[in-house]
Amino acid sequence: MADSAFFCSLSHEGILAVRGSDAGKFLQGQLTCNIGYLSEAHASLGARCMVKGRMQSSFRILPEGNGYLLAMASELLEAQLADLKKYAVFSKATLSDDSAAWARFGLQRGDAALQALSLSVADEAGAT
Repeated sequence: MADSAFFCSLSHEGILAVRGSDAGKFLQGQLTCNIGYLSEAHASLGARCMVKGRMQSSFRILPEGNGYLLAMASELLEAQLADLKKYAVFSKATLSDDSAAWARFGLQRGDAALQALSLSVADEAGAT
């Protein structure tokens, strides 16, 4: 079998952006993941739950600029954005659908191709 890389578009996911001086503090109270563990080199999986603990959405979150990006299923994005905006009015954070500004791709067996481009492949999960 040939040793070739495979990539695909992750266009089924949308990007919810949370920006502003209170973005981290705001998200820390809304999500299951610890915002303090994130860095430019490390992303995390997370979820947003109802008061009774039922999961409303799951996502991958990473810091970007003056805020955070949450990649989630695009069919969940509009409802999550509307619900989160209700609570964001109490903080210095703005929320928006940034899906059109980003193109994301999944890559499988791409280590050799990335190394040929002088890009290193992270060994740990969640590395960006």
